Amino acid sequence: MSLLKIIINAILDVNGHQVEVLDMREKSPLFDYMVLCSATNERQLAAIVDNVVKEVHKHEFVVKHVEGKRMNFWVLIDCIDVVVHVFTPEERAKYNLEKLWGDCERVDLEALLDA
Repeated sequence: MSLLKIIINAILDVNGHQVEVLDMREKSPLFDYMVLCSATNERQLAAIVDNVVKEVHKHEFVVKHVEGKRMNFWVLIDCIDVVVHVFTPEERAKYNLEKLWGDCERVDLEALLDA
């Protein structure tokens, strides 16, 4: 199973929502995909982060770093080839990374999960 698919499933398993995946292969030499998702509250945000880290390790991929866990408004999980941003709705709207990276291709989640 691909790292990207593992991460998406881990997010969806704990009811993360508004999941978007940006294909960064043409934009960044540092990573291939950026995953953005929202949590309804800080407790759910922590659950999403914990589940992503657990599932990535379980499938023997690497979590290089987790940043922002103490704040619980916006957490970044660096899985080397995939960077995951988990936001509260307010923080996601405030930083609007979708607009910042608006010229990046979006990955079709249904196709990814069906593969």
